[in-house]
Amino acid sequence: MSFHQVIQTCDPDAPHTLDTIKAKATYLDPVTLAKKSDEYVVTLGDLVNADASQLYKGDVVVNFAKAFIAISAMVDAKQYDDAIGTADAMVGWLQQAAQDLGDAEIADMVSVMSDYAALLTQRFG
Repeated sequence: MSFHQVIQTCDPDAPHTLDTIKAKATYLDPVTLAKKSDEYVVTLGDLVNADASQLYKGDVVVNFAKAFIAISAMVDAKQYDDAIGTADAMVGWLQQAAQDLGDAEIADMVSVMSDYAALLTQRFG
């Protein structure tokens, strides 16, 4: 998963390209509920020079999840046309992101959102 984070220092001369940043995530396995963790360490130099496509993918993942929350709230409020419109718009946006990034995981998100949009249309359209 990708997250956006602004990193800054009070002293612009303090950071060096070989300084490292470590990110650690602890979680429960969704199937076994076993405690797990993953860790990633990167130098500032590598981070600054990295391909920004992962930031785009991070936006896609976050907005994919937020869309389900928003659509659910619209359905709960009986705003069915808005829910269907939002799902359809997300399909288009996800298709563009999948094309831009050439990413199979985002292509899977397109499929999931397309199925959801079809279900909403079938039920409430």
